Amino acid sequence: MNPLQGNIDDFGMDTISLAGPLEAKLQAVRAAGFGQIMLSARDVVGHPDGLDAAVQAVRASGLRVTGFQVLRDFEGLSGHLHDYKVDIAKSMLEMCAALGSKILLVCSSTSVHATQDLDAIAKDLRKLAMLAIPLGIQVAYEGLSWGRTINEFTTAWEVVSRADVPNLGLGLDSFHLFATQTPLDDLELLDPEKIFLVQLADFMWQEIRSVEERITTARHFRVFPRRGRAQRGAGRPGAPPARAGLPGRLQLRGLQRRLPADSAAGGGAARAPLGAVAGRGRAAPLGAAAEPDAAARARQRPVAIAYHWHCRTDFPRHPMKTALVLNGPNLNLLGTREPAVYGSATLADVEQLCEKACAAHGLKLDFRQSNHEGVLVDWIHEAGRLHAAGLLAGVIFNAGAYTHTSIALHDAIKGTGVTLIELHISNVHAREAFRHHSYLSPAAKAVMCGFGVQGYPLAIAGLAAMAV
Repeated sequence: MNPLQGNIDDFGMDTISLAGPLEAKLQAVRAAGFGQIMLSARDVVGHPDGLDAAVQAVRASGLRVTGFQVLRDFEGLSGHLHDYKVDIAKSMLEMCAALGSKILLVCSSTSVHATQDLDAIAKDLRKLAMLAIPLGIQVAYEGLSWGRTINEFTTAWEVVSRADVPNLGLGLDSFHLFATQTPLDDLELLDPEKIFLVQLADFMWQEIRSVEERITTARHFRVFPRRGRAQRGAGRPGAPPARAGLPGRLQLRGLQRRLPADSAAGGGAARAPLGAVAGRGRAAPLGAAAEPDAAARARQRPVAIAYHWHCRTDFPRHPMKTALVLNGPNLNLLGTREPAVYGSATLADVEQLCEKACAAHGLKLDFRQSNHEGVLVDWIHEAGRLHAAGLLAGVIFNAGAYTHTSIALHDAIKGTGVTLIELHISNVHAREAFRHHSYLSPAAKAVMCGFGVQGYPLAIAGLAAMAV
């Protein structure tokens, strides 16, 4: 095969583009000649016979699963809203793995409850990516054109870069690129190997005047590539010359009319979009103008498909490791709780100390606090998975009063085998007798106590030394 040509098998369709039951959608996509399918969570969780039947239908179709979508409004929340979204994310990751999908698509938040702090957003995306690592799943983050804070691929790339996790990359949707009129030459700023998913769509007009119109267009007036007006307009800002090598998996979406997935007489039908796939060997590059005559089309350089549009799976062997700093009950009261014992520094001050220490030792910081024993146990389990994957240097754990009461935390540390340093701000052995016994010490690698909040950076230094 000519390396500048490809095959329709390298394209996939989105189940959102079709109407009907899941089995009929799969059959229609397969009958049209596509080799991949992008699955919507609604098609899976809404299956009348349950999740297992949906998984079996996908496997029986013979289609490769491009990805699973879509996790919404995940990043930037706090408190119970954050915990709720983490639970949803875990469920979606489990479904993603069951379906054999290696990509979970995440759209930028539209929630007014979410912070606009890019570092906080990056921190949440890093957490999500780490949850995905044990399952072998990549997270493709897409900037919705109506996102509250992240609404262009350039800003999405900024937070992905800040998160700095090997299995976190970008999802690019041509609709959102055209809707926001982001200069396409900004694509040159991206690391090609961090583009995990590419979705192609067009729409019926060249200009969208309001956010409300943008949402309506995205949901109801999309068409397949080269069938609308947005990609035909001359003078697209920053439109680059056509070239081979756009990475990522390719997905076709068209939502103007949901194509019928007609399973009557045992057959389904879905039509490949004209102009997007020509002779099952060529694809129109993003931003390329439509050329009506055959001679002009012959002069156009085809975009590489078979050799270039694939998802990256070979991660760097030595990614920067993370130091997980866990804080137990009542440590949110630091600064006001018994300052004669614990000092005047707040928990936020402690986090800043840890940030500086991690930066000095080439580690990334994940800093958490909870008053709930079960949450802390879950975090230790998570740490064990990350440690086994080689992504975690270890845990620094100030368990507070749970140190002296929790057999469950002892069992979690011992059961996961994670490298852990037990930490106390005060010298617990010089205080009340009930504080002298620790259930954690027998399972910990080391114990740090009595140095005040400066014990945190000292413990990070020790953890870095252990990780060498």
